Amino acid sequence: MNSSRIIAVVGTRNNDEYGKSICEKCIADLVNEDVIIVSGLAFGIDSIAHKASIKNNLKTIGVLAHGLDRGLSGPKYFSGKTNGFLRWIAHGIQKQYHS
Repeated sequence: MNSSRIIAVVGTRNNDEYGKSICEKCIADLVNEDVIIVSGLAFGIDSIAHKASIKNNLKTIGVLAHGLDRGLSGPKYFSGKTNGFLRWIAHGIQKQYHS
């Protein structure tokens, strides 16, 4: 995942529609740039940033705030659905091998 620039997206877990639309627009505006979007793996702006990146065919990296030994259950990881997190991993692996 080489790129000339890495852009970190940080935001609230409790965004409103305006925050969502601004995040999506900012990422969509980067579609012709050689960038990687990096954000956390919580819901809110983090998940919006990753979804917008994938929608716009941009590379994206999700960062955990802790080690894997703490698990991925609970309300902050993509609305508390561990299988949602695993789907994102599968999408990344699939995209990596099919590119």
